[in-house]
Amino acid sequence: MEALVIVLDVGPSTGTLCADGGATFIDTALLCCDRIAQRKLFEDKNKDHMAVVVVGSEESDNRLADADADQYQHVSLARRLAPVDWPLVRMLSPDRLHATEAQGDWLDGLVVALDHLVEMSRTHKYQQRRIVLLTDFGGPLCTDQLDAIKAGLRKYDVDLMAIGTELATDGSDEMQLKPTGKTETADDLQMKTEDGLALGGGEPRPGPSGARGLYRHDGKAKTRQQLEGESAVVQLIRAVDGGFFTFEQALPQLLFFHKRKSRAAPWNAPLQIGESLSINITGYSQIKKVTMPSWRKLAAGPQPAPVKRRTTYERQDEQRSAVPFEKTERAYRYGTTLVPFSRLDQQELEYRSGAPRSIQVLGFTSASNVGPHLYQDTQTVQVVARRGDAGAEAALSALIHALQETDMVAVARRTYNNGGTPRLGALRPNIRHDLECLVWVQLPFAEDMRNPLFPPLPTAVPQETLSAVDQLIDAMDLTAPAAEEASERLEPGALLSPQFQRLYQVLAARALHPGEPLPPPDADLLRQLSPDPALAAPDALRAVAAACPLTELLLPHQRRETGRDVFQAAAAAAPDQAGPAATVTDLIKPEVTEVGTVNPAEDFDVLLRRDDVRFDELCSQMQRVISRLVRESLTRPALLEKTVAAIGRLRTACRGVSPAAYNAWVAEARGQLSERPAVWQRVVADRLGPIVASESAHPAAEEAEATRFYDGGAAAAAAVEAVQAAEQEAAEDLLDDL
Repeated sequence: MEALVIVLDVGPSTGTLCADGGATFIDTALLCCDRIAQRKLFEDKNKDHMAVVVVGSEESDNRLADADADQYQHVSLARRLAPVDWPLVRMLSPDRLHATEAQGDWLDGLVVALDHLVEMSRTHKYQQRRIVLLTDFGGPLCTDQLDAIKAGLRKYDVDLMAIGTELATDGSDEMQLKPTGKTETADDLQMKTEDGLALGGGEPRPGPSGARGLYRHDGKAKTRQQLEGESAVVQLIRAVDGGFFTFEQALPQLLFFHKRKSRAAPWNAPLQIGESLSINITGYSQIKKVTMPSWRKLAAGPQPAPVKRRTTYERQDEQRSAVPFEKTERAYRYGTTLVPFSRLDQQELEYRSGAPRSIQVLGFTSASNVGPHLYQDTQTVQVVARRGDAGAEAALSALIHALQETDMVAVARRTYNNGGTPRLGALRPNIRHDLECLVWVQLPFAEDMRNPLFPPLPTAVPQETLSAVDQLIDAMDLTAPAAEEASERLEPGALLSPQFQRLYQVLAARALHPGEPLPPPDADLLRQLSPDPALAAPDALRAVAAACPLTELLLPHQRRETGRDVFQAAAAAAPDQAGPAATVTDLIKPEVTEVGTVNPAEDFDVLLRRDDVRFDELCSQMQRVISRLVRESLTRPALLEKTVAAIGRLRTACRGVSPAAYNAWVAEARGQLSERPAVWQRVVADRLGPIVASESAHPAAEEAEATRFYDGGAAAAAAVEAVQAAEQEAAEDLLDDL
């Protein structure tokens, strides 16, 4: 747990605008403080404490001023050390903190911060103590206690970091901030600590141009008082091996949120080779995909008790009666048929290997047989010898070197827990100057493999094409050092996920400004998503485009002409041929033996043309399918059109053969149809009720009977809609109460 105290200067000089009309010093400093607090707020399981000391406040609210009324004036402990929360973030805003007319000594602010750290350390166990100073050194300065402050910072092991405008470099020994003992790189300015907070570290140093340090943020020359203040802070930073960073260096790093680094949990198991050799090993997750956080069990605002999920099961009837979980069974849906699959069936389906927790080597193969295209899963595991086991270290080292020298890998099965599901994988040797280990990568089974077919590549490539591609690779080489960088660009270990960064920015904006629109992505975040101009290589790209001309290739689903079009065109070209034109679809279509739920109207027509099917049996099949579709349409609205088409097809067929059979069925089915308002509305709109005498030459119903059918169904449908509306209104009231 870390204790961090921010010492923020709000004196009158911090409120002057920049020379170019930009933000004031206090606004930029508050932006840094806000980002520091938000980074800690979004860290997983963060228990760090933060406090704020304001220098230049109208009042003097600190216990040292209470003891001596003449000292530590205009310095206030605005917030005591406590876990980071949203009230702290809101406090670090221009609406709450702004430049004042009072002047305070920033050294007094450091003493108040150090005193508060010492006081809170008596009741809290802080592994790290840190002070962050943000000042333009424009206030009064008394350096009488400078040596005592150095001693206090060293005694209580407090890190000091300062953020502000560029320091002056006038050539004097006190002001010249040069690195000692090593050459600094861009990594020294990352300001990243082991807990992910981008603060501290490295020897203090100036920005790129020392001449700019002679001027204040408003463009005026720095006063003698400011130069003395910068000299004093340099002495403090050197005394505790702290760091100084300009706003230009700090803000881009503080923009991004970092997850707290945690040690991977060890996985202890034996590495078994054959029946007689067993090596005690430990596995650590090296790379593991990070998933987006879930808020399923969280609720906005304070809650009297933890949020718990509860699942209820209800019947699809008017009462929505509840069904106990014990009386439910899992099932799989095949079309409109539910196939029960009980919990006992599920247990029988699960594979129980009975194998102990281990990695068992199945054999060895050439490394070329296990290429990167076979890597599966979302994590890799580093396998090292068990700590303190000298025999395991020697045996595993011998195995690693043997695999490296022979360019082989071990194919093995890994069982994570006793009796768990085994996974197939490969163990690759990895030898570095500081580490020897095996890297586990999961391999696919046969069912996981996909074998796409590609056209063959040309066997001979012109030399001009090879030269153009070589030129493009050289121009876009990420390993080539940039103008001011010594490390590789776009290094995976240094890139942060834009998805997570945008998520945290949006959450912070919504928490601080709940009623306002979400802000656009930050410019620094968009810059990370944009191609590096230094790697654009337009000349190399034009050379490749000229050497490798591209032609548009339409995919099969993008072509306008289909097999049906071809057959229809052939039929139109030969009108004298008897019979309809056949299609490829007709050749592979299965034989229809009964009316199904997939294409009921089409199945009905096919069976209706056959002589071996009785009409009454065919109508019964169609009626059963319609009844099933009506039931399913409640939860599957997409079945509405299929249901209405089936009813219409049955009515059309019965109108010319047996209207009485259809009228009897539709009268009996009116209750079921009216329970589904969407279906009933289509029945009324398409006039799919009883067949009347004016529509058929066979005996049929009277107009009055059809009118009673529609009126009675409409009343029932209205009642169902009223019940559903009441249920919806009750549900909305319940949500409003939440």
